Amino acid sequence: MRPWCIAASRIVAVVALALLSPLVWAQDAPSVDPLSITFDGKRGQVEVGGAYAGVEFHDSRPVPARISFYYPVANSIDLSTDYWKRGTSRPLDVMIRVDGRTDSVGVEPWAYAWTPFSVAFHGQKPDYDATLEYRFADDLPVVVVRLTVRNRTARRVTFGVDTRLWTGLRTSHAYVAHDPTRTSYTDDGAAFIAAFDAADTDSAAVFVANGGTAPMAWGAGASALEPVAAFTYERMLEPGDSLVVVQLIGTSRQDESNIVRRRAAATWQQGVADYEGSIHAYVRDRGRFEGLDPVLSETDCLARALLRADRHYIDGRIVPMPSPAEYNFFFTHDLLLTDLGAVFFDPERVRDDLRFVQSLVRADSILPHAYYWREDGYTTEFANADNWNHLWVIHLAASYLKHSGDTTTVASLYPVLQKSLALMLGSEQDGLMVAERPDWWDIGHVPGPRAYLTVLMIRALRAYAFISIELGKDDPMLTSYLALAERMNRALVDRLWDDDAGYLLNGLDTTSVDRHYYTGPLLAAAYGMLDPARRDTMLATAQRELLDEHVGVRNAMPADFHELRDVYHFLEGEVGAPYLYMNGGVWPQGIAWYALSLLAADRPDDARSVLEDYLSLGGIQRSPNGQPAFFEYRNADPTSPDYGAIDKPTFLWAGGWYLHVLYQLAGVRENPWNLSFSPHLPKGFDDVAYDLAVAGVQSRVLWSGTGTTFRRIVVDGVMMPSAVMTGPATRIELERGMPTVPYLAAASCIVERVELEEDALTVEVQGGVGQRVELEIVAPAPMQGVRVNGIALPAASVTATTEEGAVAIRFGWVLDAPRAEVSIGL
Repeated sequence: MRPWCIAASRIVAVVALALLSPLVWAQDAPSVDPLSITFDGKRGQVEVGGAYAGVEFHDSRPVPARISFYYPVANSIDLSTDYWKRGTSRPLDVMIRVDGRTDSVGVEPWAYAWTPFSVAFHGQKPDYDATLEYRFADDLPVVVVRLTVRNRTARRVTFGVDTRLWTGLRTSHAYVAHDPTRTSYTDDGAAFIAAFDAADTDSAAVFVANGGTAPMAWGAGASALEPVAAFTYERMLEPGDSLVVVQLIGTSRQDESNIVRRRAAATWQQGVADYEGSIHAYVRDRGRFEGLDPVLSETDCLARALLRADRHYIDGRIVPMPSPAEYNFFFTHDLLLTDLGAVFFDPERVRDDLRFVQSLVRADSILPHAYYWREDGYTTEFANADNWNHLWVIHLAASYLKHSGDTTTVASLYPVLQKSLALMLGSEQDGLMVAERPDWWDIGHVPGPRAYLTVLMIRALRAYAFISIELGKDDPMLTSYLALAERMNRALVDRLWDDDAGYLLNGLDTTSVDRHYYTGPLLAAAYGMLDPARRDTMLATAQRELLDEHVGVRNAMPADFHELRDVYHFLEGEVGAPYLYMNGGVWPQGIAWYALSLLAADRPDDARSVLEDYLSLGGIQRSPNGQPAFFEYRNADPTSPDYGAIDKPTFLWAGGWYLHVLYQLAGVRENPWNLSFSPHLPKGFDDVAYDLAVAGVQSRVLWSGTGTTFRRIVVDGVMMPSAVMTGPATRIELERGMPTVPYLAAASCIVERVELEEDALTVEVQGGVGQRVELEIVAPAPMQGVRVNGIALPAASVTATTEEGAVAIRFGWVLDAPRAEVSIGL
């Protein structure tokens, strides 16, 4: 029987060898965990966590550089003084003693087994094996740290373990360092408590409780002036036996620390099992891709696990956060980009996320940008007038409406969408969007016309029109918005397309051209805003100028922004050295946009290669300085020994973009107006199947056959003449091959109804007055003309092509009323 998630051969189980100990938990049974990947490259940056805590590791060292807590507020244990050198921080010391020798754990890198929600490091010496694990619970504000030391010798030996944890805190916003106001050992030495009276810590308490082998001593070697929790453990071990130490490192409010600590000590095993079980269930039950090769399947499963795991407590709620340990702030941008992937299979999550965003909105309906604890209370930052979150939220709301059918949530958000559109349109000049940032960056301070924002605005105007029509909103601006989208599309090409560059180029300011290549303009190709010739030219240029064949798509080239600080008015430290961070580094969204552009050009095999080589865990691990990771960005300097090195390895929207591309690689298409299917699949996807949310119903989509047209489309057992969805369904069967009947292949409007009659295919459409509508029809034989509301379209406006014996026609017209009925003669 095939497992529910196909895993590559690298996936192994981590089996703890706890003997004669009260620590045996369900996960100790030998098994293969399909969500665990081993890595022995000895260079990995690792982050894992849960809703209440997270840990960060560097260079495959098994002790954390940072421990982050999110309850009661975001505080962290971190000894670093330089963000770019934060791997040198070492707040936790672990020593293993045997035969008069003391080994300091964390000096050397260890191999590890990683999931987005746990990590187990494994080291080996001639006389012992050691496993150091970090796990979490959904209902406990703790990191569960478990050290297992197994006697490898053939004799009885005494093993000892000493641990020392620095318990000073850094605050969420200002990152101010605080030593505890007072410390104490309690529970007969089995627990340590550090209390902080500082208001900017929210008067938190840090505790360390023992959940396994009792310490034989505590406080040894720690000065009374040091905020250190120190414990000593010792045990005589027979050959093959293990010493198992479990520490629960957590935080709470001072007045509840005893209750929280004791509950954690009593229930941590069940809490960990429940948390990890819930993630396994989520991956098993949400999405359910089948028929993928092991490389894509592995990343699909772990991307969905990542979306479930990267969540933090904040002010009484648990919401998406971009990484397990490095972010103390909630950012709307991270939620929006991630949910563009989640919406395909988990609209309930997107609903809850949108409602959280709306809960932060004030009476002026301005979209929140960030939410976080700021020294003495929670604060909300709101998106300024040229913040691209205003456009992404419209994109996501439209996508969510198509997948969920939830008009209630979108209607409640509608005033925010209206305000966002109005604010952003204040930056439109002569059909182009003007902004200070060069591309999708949040740095740079020179206003000029920008391709990225112009593309987003064109799509947002159309998506807003779709939402308004679906909600029955009578917005008097709708017609002018649709006309503006057409004008902006023309201006995008007429004014920003550069024939010499073969690319869309920004204006550096209002008078000069920025000769850099950015990833943002790729969205024009992905969203169908360029004619085929320019689209293909842009893809060739991106391959030549932006693609690093070993690590992915650089976000901008040439990488000379460090020399142009005065030109772009960059602030000190914003850009990075060549090929780092914003200055030519590799980011996941650029890779995703390149793959989507290839799909728009009907190059699915090339898109699959991009996804497998640069966004799959296997592809990333095989690359220079690679490791299994969902990265935020990579070093793209081929002359550096750190070429390909990864920063922020468990980054939320890297998983979201992967899933966004994967669904479209598997044939799903989405424009501002509808969901549809394309028969252009990569080789090997002949029998792929998956769950897809359509109009509020989870649909099982099953593919069969080969070819570039559909032989049959069967929806809930009924043959349908449309690859464009017109309503909910529970089962969608898509067979490729020579069409048996005509069908609607694509539409740039809302499609209400498609019916096949004896002499005609009838399509009922809806849109905005003045909207340009285009349809594509595929049939097994030539068609006999097109009528719109009974009036024949001129024959010259209908373009016909032939593919594999089938005939495809494309035609368009401008709506003069909100609805139209189209008849294609057979």
